[in-house]
Amino acid sequence: MKKLLIGFCAMALALTGFSQKLGHVDSAALLEAMPERAALEAEYQKHAGDLETYLTSLQTEFQTLYADYQQNAATWPEPVLQAKQKELTDKESQIGQFQQTAAQELQVKEAELLQPLIDKAKKAIEDVGAENGYTYVFDSSIGVLLYQGGDDLLPIVKTKLGIAN
Repeated sequence: MKKLLIGFCAMALALTGFSQKLGHVDSAALLEAMPERAALEAEYQKHAGDLETYLTSLQTEFQTLYADYQQNAATWPEPVLQAKQKELTDKESQIGQFQQTAAQELQVKEAELLQPLIDKAKKAIEDVGAENGYTYVFDSSIGVLLYQGGDDLLPIVKTKLGIAN
């Protein structure tokens, strides 16, 4: 019996040595709380607005061409009619290509603007994890966390970044 008790104690001590400190952070909430986020959002919105303005001008050009086509198509000679139809199709194609390019450009711009913020948040999370002896820190914002045990490090990381809780 004494050997069994000693065995249990040895096993308990061994398991204690393997214990790990777990924490979690809602990175989406952290990024949202960072003060730099507002300036980045404003810059993104300005860029999106510039693209939208250009798209509107293309659409206005198309509408003007189309109205002219509808009004005068019956009186134009065949070569003019074909040239105007081609002009309309080309303008419509230009609008479609611009929309695709603009959507891709906005994705790139968003990633470009957010990367320094993400890097800053990541470093703060890593620093807090190291300073407080955490073995693992999970991101609870991406829905992978199956059990929310451990410590919520969001308040500590916010403090590290100088963000009010």
